[in-house]
Amino acid sequence: MTRQPVKLVLLCFALMSTAFVTSGLASQAQGAPESPSADFLVGKWKLNVDKSTNPPASEAITITSQGSGFMLDFDEKMNNGYNPKYSITTDMKGTTVKPIYADGSKTNDQWRVTRQGPKKFEMELISQFGGWKDEYEVSNDGTTMTMHRQESQTGIIGGKIDSNGRFHRPEHIFVFDKMK
Repeated sequence: MTRQPVKLVLLCFALMSTAFVTSGLASQAQGAPESPSADFLVGKWKLNVDKSTNPPASEAITITSQGSGFMLDFDEKMNNGYNPKYSITTDMKGTTVKPIYADGSKTNDQWRVTRQGPKKFEMELISQFGGWKDEYEVSNDGTTMTMHRQESQTGIIGGKIDSNGRFHRPEHIFVFDKMK
């Protein structure tokens, strides 16, 4: 083999390697982790009541990957004792889905789940009474997930009026610890 074909083979190898690395970085930049096992959202998250603002009595969220989608299981316990358990299956691309209760029954509510990056997603509740949008984000170290709730402008609105007559919506910030 002469020197020219060897240089050509090395040049082709270098170009293919660069293309491979570039395509890998592009998929990470779009918010998708390299593999489902490396997904920051996947796991069991338990509500840390002490670090949360206006939380229910307890809540656990389990997020599992299912092919190209995800299943989100919710187990909540409200302060009045009501204990809804439900799940949704979503592609996290903004498609509207209906929750299914643990007993198999469906609700009239709809959820729209949208992935915002490798560590973030939004979950919007759409119901006949209004709704809200929850914004979830996993910490840089992957040990906590914080949810901020924004209530909708329609339907029943809760809050308080201060001494100056200004209306304040309740602040809902839930902090979840990742279970091992």
